[in-house]
Amino acid sequence: VSLCYVILFCCSCLAFLTFALRDVLCPDERTLNPYTTVEANGKLEKAFYKNITVYGEVYPFDVMQKFFQTVNLTLPVDYENTDMSALFDADTNHDCFIYDQSYTNGTTHGECVVYDPYGGWIQLPDLSCINITTLRAFYKAYTAVSFEWSDLVPGGISHSNLLVYGDTVLNITYYLDSKSYFFGYNTHLALTSSLGLDGSSLLTRYPDSLAATNCLLARYSVGVISSDSMGCVASQLITDVTLVVIVGLIFVRFTMAVVFQWFISSSLVKPGGRSGILAWRSQAGGNYAPENERPSSVYSGAIPTTSNSSLGNTSTASGTVPSPLGPNQTLVNQSLESVSMANTPIGAEIVNTRMYTTMLVTCYSEGEASLRTTLDSLAATDYSTKHKLFFIIADGIITGSGNDQSTPDICISLLTLDPTMADPAPCTYMAVADGEKQLNMAKV
Repeated sequence: VSLCYVILFCCSCLAFLTFALRDVLCPDERTLNPYTTVEANGKLEKAFYKNITVYGEVYPFDVMQKFFQTVNLTLPVDYENTDMSALFDADTNHDCFIYDQSYTNGTTHGECVVYDPYGGWIQLPDLSCINITTLRAFYKAYTAVSFEWSDLVPGGISHSNLLVYGDTVLNITYYLDSKSYFFGYNTHLALTSSLGLDGSSLLTRYPDSLAATNCLLARYSVGVISSDSMGCVASQLITDVTLVVIVGLIFVRFTMAVVFQWFISSSLVKPGGRSGILAWRSQAGGNYAPENERPSSVYSGAIPTTSNSSLGNTSTASGTVPSPLGPNQTLVNQSLESVSMANTPIGAEIVNTRMYTTMLVTCYSEGEASLRTTLDSLAATDYSTKHKLFFIIADGIITGSGNDQSTPDICISLLTLDPTMADPAPCTYMAVADGEKQLNMAKV
């Protein structure tokens, strides 16, 4: 169950990185209208939109007509695709008040009037400006004008003096035409040095220029620069890194598979190689005649008695192991073995040796049917019967649900025991446990 939870967590993380990460770090809160567009002839021209622009925010023309009716003004179609920022006052926090009071021959805003391309104009009867909060309360704009860096080139397609502060594009044409240093020398120097460029660094270098940035944003904003935010950049970076890691893992695993198939696998199975020691020849009929199977000559023959532990056998006084079939039969066996060894290439007796194997079966609370199925499947394997040994371990005297015998008794009932074999006595041993459970007993 824990593995399933881990897999589910990893899949959820991958799904989040794939589908939700960009929405979290880079939400699409607004759409953008490009300031320029490429015509059919390939020439870059200023884009035409029927909508009205106010401080970089785009408002539908019909919405603006209805809004102007609320302030007793008429908006003719001559003002389509017009920037009407001059008719509105966006200094809602009065950040420009100190600069407007410093000069008597002009203000940071200028006249509250907008001229159409045909010589007409529109303004309030009292010549005042409309508070921008009134328009934003009437309609919330979700679209902004976006500029490319090529649009900011002085003397370019915009015919305006543009620069960037943060991600906002400022049009300081009116400020430069007024020839008034409303914001002080340092701010003026930063503005003129940043035309067509990003002036964020220069405008934040001096305290007086930094203090003027709020007024600059309120008076001269005309749109945003077309670039990704830090969240969008982080999202794209994480996505790219994840893609590189996944593709890298796939490539490494594919390369390892190809190298193993082409260069390594053949050396593991060729005669005399690493697998030769463990090789054994399968029989056509499996265990068709287990009584004819016997170990290789490596394990046969008389056993020397120079050691006191010759595989558990006791040496005789003459130094040889007596054969139950008599001395003649022993000599025959030794003769056959000497001929077999003489005609066998060096090392072949190792390769052809059938290795003895132990089949470990652990059981706890299984029933008779389950144990019988497991043991029968192992007994039915094609490996030589004389070379395999079942090692069955019953972990404790446990009676499973639905069983009428304990698991050790079920195991014994499945075995054919030698009637002459005495019931083994239980022996104590130290188990890997604590306290009373450390002292345990078992039968073999």
